[in-house]
Amino acid sequence: MNLFDLVVVVMVIIAAAGGYRLGFLARALSWVGLAVGLFLTTRFLPQLLELAPFPADQATGRLLIAVGILLVGAFLGQGLGLLIGTKAHLAIPRAARPL
Repeated sequence: MNLFDLVVVVMVIIAAAGGYRLGFLARALSWVGLAVGLFLTTRFLPQLLELAPFPADQATGRLLIAVGILLVGAFLGQGLGLLIGTKAHLAIPRAARPL
């Protein structure tokens, strides 16, 4: 086992502990929200880049704007999914929850 494997194992343990505390539904909808946010952002990315104030020949500027737009879309989607998942998790009666 090398250092990378150890880091992966530690990250999995941290993610499992966070998922246990947060709840499966909230965590799952958070990932779904991330995927939907990325999908919608990539779907509308060309139109959004047309609004950017960079000339077409400035590839570096357009790349940075594109990465920023993708990150914002992904974070917004994940946040919305987490919000919906948390509300759904709290709506389930405590007695009906596993563990």
